[in-house]
Amino acid sequence: MILDKDQVIKWECNNWYLREDNFIQICTQDGGNVILNKIIAKIWISIDYETSIEELWNKVKSIVSWEELSSAVEQLHLYNLVQLVDVENEFDSIFG
Repeated sequence: MILDKDQVIKWECNNWYLREDNFIQICTQDGGNVILNKIIAKIWISIDYETSIEELWNKVKSIVSWEELSSAVEQLHLYNLVQLVDVENEFDSIFG
């Protein structure tokens, strides 16, 4: 997956909580659970519902490399936990 700094990343699932061990547990729409490690949890929290990839990068670049961010976003996208929207496509931005 190639990230574009102009893309917007959005949470697809808002049913999550921070556990006592500082891992994030997400309850998915199909009734499953996903537990994020500490690094991906920091990325998840930095998304804060919706943000641009550039803003996300500026928030997390002190703790991860660009490649680690790309990998984390790819994993989150693979499990349908986030959506990437191309802001140049107005339809995707409004209805995505």
